[in-house]
Amino acid sequence: MRIKIITVFFSVFFTLSLVNAQTQSFSYYSKETLDAIGASVEQQAKIGEIKKNTETRIRAVKRNETLTEEQKKEQYKIIYGEGGKLYNEVLTKEQREKVNEVRKEFEKKAK
Repeated sequence: MRIKIITVFFSVFFTLSLVNAQTQSFSYYSKETLDAIGASVEQQAKIGEIKKNTETRIRAVKRNETLTEEQKKEQYKIIYGEGGKLYNEVLTKEQREKVNEVRKEFEKKAK
């Protein structure tokens, strides 16, 4: 009986872990990513502002009822592109390389 309970527990735990891993996505802005690349407190603050500004602009586009879906997609592309450019300007070359390594490692684990 005890073995069945332990087996069920680990089965459920393992399944939930897999589901959680599959639903997570990589975030350039997460504290974990910024810590992994050695971003300074100042860099993290600047990146936080970039993220906040980007999200505000995206929400404004989403609420804009005068734009077609195609126009919204174009605006999203522009906004995310500008945010990405600003993000990369805050980081050093070594940190940008490290972000790519961290992202690739995340994607490898997610498979």
